[in-house]
Amino acid sequence: MFYIGYQNMDVARICEAHSNDGVNWIRSLENPILSPTYNSWDSDAVYKPAVVYNDDSIFVWYNGRYGRKEYIGFAFNNNKYF
Repeated sequence: MFYIGYQNMDVARICEAHSNDGVNWIRSLENPILSPTYNSWDSDAVYKPAVVYNDDSIFVWYNGRYGRKEYIGFAFNNNKYF
């Protein structure tokens, strides 16, 4: 599962958790897996992830926010883990 982890009301990051039964969840030790980029288009928040697994890769589309403007971002990793 991918979820939004809030630092405060204005700053958000994308995090990951795993479950074998859909009831008990373990947060990834790698959290947050995606954070705002300093002084950039997504410098205030990254959130609303959409994730696709493909073989040994993971692709994430997400919203990035700078001030009141939102943009769509894309991140990927070839190891299935960020």
